[in-house]
Amino acid sequence: MTVLVVGVPDGEQLELLRSGIQRNPHFRVVSHAHDAAVALAHARVLLPDITVLSLPARIDRLDADPDVLRVFHGVRALDPPSGVVLRTSAAHVPRAVSVLAAEEPSTSCARETPKP
Repeated sequence: MTVLVVGVPDGEQLELLRSGIQRNPHFRVVSHAHDAAVALAHARVLLPDITVLSLPARIDRLDADPDVLRVFHGVRALDPPSGVVLRTSAAHVPRAVSVLAAEEPSTSCARETPKP
């Protein structure tokens, strides 16, 4: 399954997330974008099975940030639609991987919450 990562800046956090996702041989991160417009362009071209959408630390709801909401609706409107995993910035990589493994990509929307 192909994975698009959105909202995680380049650097150590992105590499940890990418390697955590790709530990499962069934998932391959094909692209990442930090900007909403770039993310939607990548999604339209690549048609990812799953989009990991990282919520900024300052928001706790999907509709609190117009760019995040635009990406969510944009990837769900693709044909076929991308599954979406919502990720908070404080989330741990192993939890993201377990959510990815448990979800049906064409119909799911899961929200990941960090462990205390």
